[in-house]
Amino acid sequence: MAPELLLAGEELVAAGCDALQVVPIFLDKEGHVRDDVPALIDALRARYSAVNVTVQPAAGEDGGVIDALASFCIRELETDSRPIFRAYGTRHNYKLCAIK
Repeated sequence: MAPELLLAGEELVAAGCDALQVVPIFLDKEGHVRDDVPALIDALRARYSAVNVTVQPAAGEDGGVIDALASFCIRELETDSRPIFRAYGTRHNYKLCAIK
């Protein structure tokens, strides 16, 4: 992850920070947020026990982020004359429906 979280923590603590708030900029709670981020946070807390390290929810969990992405998609689709398809169902069992 860039910037590398442990290096960023080191630089911030060296600059005098006594608290670190981590905001994962990911769209969901899977993968990195579920597996990698907690391990990095644990490493930060172990390395800098006097520093208060907190983690905020992933950016994609915020309604404003989702709204902004939806607005972006709508703008992009409105400028494109090709048909729009909507997928629904599960990842392994889905159907496509033309909506434009």
